[in-house]
Amino acid sequence: MPEAECIGARLLDADAIQPGKDTRPEETESGGAFNAAEREYDPSLFGEIRDSWVRRHMVAREADYTVRKPLSVRVFTWNVAGKKPPSDLERTIQVHLKPLISDCSVFAFGLQEAVKLNAENVGKGNDGPLEGSAILWESALSLALRSVTYDGAFRQLVCRQMMGIVLLVYVREELASACGTPRVCAVGTGLLGLVGNKGAVAASLRIHSSNLGQAQRDEKAFNDGFEEAPLTFAPTYKYDVGTDSFDSSEKRRPPAWCDRVLWREGDQGARVSCSEYVRHDERTSDHRPVSARLAWHVAVQDVSARERVRSEITRSLDAWENSCVPTVALDMTEFEFGKLAYGIPTRRTMTLTNAGQTALKFSFEPLPDHSHHRPEWLDLHPASNLLMPGEVCHVQLTALVETPYAAELNREATGAVAAESPGAVALESILLLRLQNGRDYYVTGPTTVGYMAAIPSKPTAVIRAELEAANVALPDDERLAALAQIFIDRLEALRTAIGEKNQGDLSWHHVFSTFDKDGSGIITLDELTSAVRSKFKMKPSELSETEINALW
Repeated sequence: MPEAECIGARLLDADAIQPGKDTRPEETESGGAFNAAEREYDPSLFGEIRDSWVRRHMVAREADYTVRKPLSVRVFTWNVAGKKPPSDLERTIQVHLKPLISDCSVFAFGLQEAVKLNAENVGKGNDGPLEGSAILWESALSLALRSVTYDGAFRQLVCRQMMGIVLLVYVREELASACGTPRVCAVGTGLLGLVGNKGAVAASLRIHSSNLGQAQRDEKAFNDGFEEAPLTFAPTYKYDVGTDSFDSSEKRRPPAWCDRVLWREGDQGARVSCSEYVRHDERTSDHRPVSARLAWHVAVQDVSARERVRSEITRSLDAWENSCVPTVALDMTEFEFGKLAYGIPTRRTMTLTNAGQTALKFSFEPLPDHSHHRPEWLDLHPASNLLMPGEVCHVQLTALVETPYAAELNREATGAVAAESPGAVALESILLLRLQNGRDYYVTGPTTVGYMAAIPSKPTAVIRAELEAANVALPDDERLAALAQIFIDRLEALRTAIGEKNQGDLSWHHVFSTFDKDGSGIITLDELTSAVRSKFKMKPSELSETEINALW
C-alpha cells in the first residue's frame, strides 16, 4: 500500500501516488527534491484529499470486491419516415421482438423521424416528453414488451424525444434495483447548428458498477473510437414503402446501409462482443430496422467485501496520518529544583527530540483554564522552537527568586506552610507544552520547595509578643525608619566591598552567603545579629539588640 499524499504543510496531488507502488512522499516532490522547511503536518489540508484518496484506492482494488457477471443488451434502431404506427404494429413487433428479448436484460429502442420533419414540427423544437405520433410508437412498443413476456417483466427507465428522434430504454425488473438514475441529454445539430431536426439523444445508465451509454443519432453519424460488427445483411435504405424494391422514384437513390449499431468499450477490462447483427424485414418505412445483441461482463460489487476493503484502506490512511502528527520525546515530565535560596539561580535542562516524520513547532503555553501561569521565579529558554525530524532541543529551566517576588513568598511563609516548616515555601508549577497540530504535554514540578532569604525563624508577630511580654520597649516609628535607613546604607556598603573582591560582581548572592553561616539558605535572627556586629561594625550603643529585633 503506498504511504500517502500527506507530507508537511503540502498535500501531494491525489494522482501522484500510483496504486501498488511504494512511493515515498519526498519522491513525489517536484524534481525529486525535498524541502524540509515545508515538511509540516496540516490536518485541514489532509482532509481535503481524504475522500478522493480513498476513492482512487478503492478503484485500484476493485478486483478485490467485485465479480464480473454477463449482461446482454438488445439495441434496436429504426427510421420510420414520419409515419404513424400501422394498425397491426403490435402484432408485428411481437413477432420480431419475442425471439430478440428472450435472453436480454436491457432493451434499447431508437426511432428516427418519429414525426414528420415539416415546418410545423421543426418550429415546435420539441425537446422533452413525447408528443404527436411518438406517443403512439412508445405505447405500441411498451404493449408489445408486456405481451411477449409476463406482465411487468421490463421497466422503462428512459423516454426522451428531440423532434423526430426518440430513445426508449427498458431493463428487466430484477435488474432495476441495481440501476442508478439515468442521465439523459439531447443535442440539436440541424438548422443553424441548433435545431433538433438533426442531432442526437443520449442516455447514460449505471448498472451495478458499470456504465452503459445509449445514443440515438440522426444523420452525420461519427464513429471515432467506435466498433461495429461485420455487415452481413442487405442494404437498409432506400426501399419503396411496402415492398422489397429499392427506390424507383426519379431520384433512384442507390441502396445503402444507413441504419447501423455501433459501440465503444468504456469500462476497463469489460470487452464487448456482438453475437447477432441483423436486419428485420418490416416494410412500414423506406428504411429497414436493424438490431444488435451486445454482451459484456458488468462489475458487480460484493457489499461485505467492499466494506472490508474500504476499512483496510481507511485504516492505512489513518495510520499514515497518525505518523504525520508531530511527536516529541521528552527526557523528563517532572522537574525539581530542590532547595532555592534568594538570588541564587538553579537550573535544570529538559531535552526535547522530534520523534516524528514531520516538522515540529512547540511552545510553552498557559493552561487553558488560566489557573496556572508560568511563575515569575521560573524562566524557560527557548520557550518555543521549530525542530526538523530527529533534531534535538535543550530547554533550560531556571529558577531564581528575587525582589519583588521574594516579598510575596515571605508573606506566604508566615502562613500554614511556614508554621509546619519555618522559613519554607512550597513552590509548584505546571507547564503546558503544546505541539502545533499535535497533542499537549504537561510537565510538572510538584515537589519543588524553596527557602527564601530573610525569612525569620519566628514570625514577626510572635517576636513582637515576646518583646512586649518581656517589657522591652520598641523604638517609635521615626526611630525605626532611621534605623532601617542605616541598615540599608551599611548593607549596600558591604555589597560594594564584597563586589570588589569578586571582580566587580555585585550579586546579592555573595552578600547572602556572608550572612548565612550554616548554609541553610535562610538567615536566622542570630546570624543577622552576628553580621551587624562583625560585618557592619556596629556596637550595641549604635544598634541595640532591641532595635535589631525591631528591624526584624
